[in-house]
Amino acid sequence: MLATPAAAADVPTDADAWAYEVKWDGVRVLADVHEGELVLRSCTGRDLGAAFPELAALAGAHPDVLLDAELVALEGGVPSAAALAGRLHATGAAAGTRAAADAAARAARCAPVTLVAVDVLRLYGVELLDRPWQQRRESLDRLLPSGRAWQVSPVYPDAAALLVGTLEQGLPGVVAKRRASAYQPGRRSPDWVEHAHPRGPAGGGAGA
Repeated sequence: MLATPAAAADVPTDADAWAYEVKWDGVRVLADVHEGELVLRSCTGRDLGAAFPELAALAGAHPDVLLDAELVALEGGVPSAAALAGRLHATGAAAGTRAAADAAARAARCAPVTLVAVDVLRLYGVELLDRPWQQRRESLDRLLPSGRAWQVSPVYPDAAALLVGTLEQGLPGVVAKRRASAYQPGRRSPDWVEHAHPRGPAGGGAGA
């Protein structure tokens, strides 16, 4: 499910109907954990597991869960597009080889990524797509993040304050999510609205 772009003035402000998160501008992935195995795929279906060995601990985090998430490389507390791009390309030329695995391990030590979960689509074998975002979020909040491997994207109650705060902190922007919305795979929906802050000369982001 993708968000609809909007100007800052058009971000919904009714906190009873909407919730607000940071726009991370990482690489959007589905993290599928089942029976002790992790499958990490991009929106295009690319298998990214070998490129991010530091996320292997997710395989033992929960018996069965499917997370909608973003891979984020942080530098100074803000997402770094350059660091993330370097990770994506570190093993591409020799994917599947021992050399690629060694390169991925070195890259993980130098520029580790965090998997930031933004939604949960399946839990303990139960599909959650048709449930309201609020219920899915409550399920997501009950999952305990496993060490440094992953975290849950925080939710904030005030759109205006988050717009100001993310701009001041150099974060990419804000996403508003309608609390009553179901999850629509692959669709750009008006139930999720995102505002991206203008990027300075050194700005940028790795698109989801």
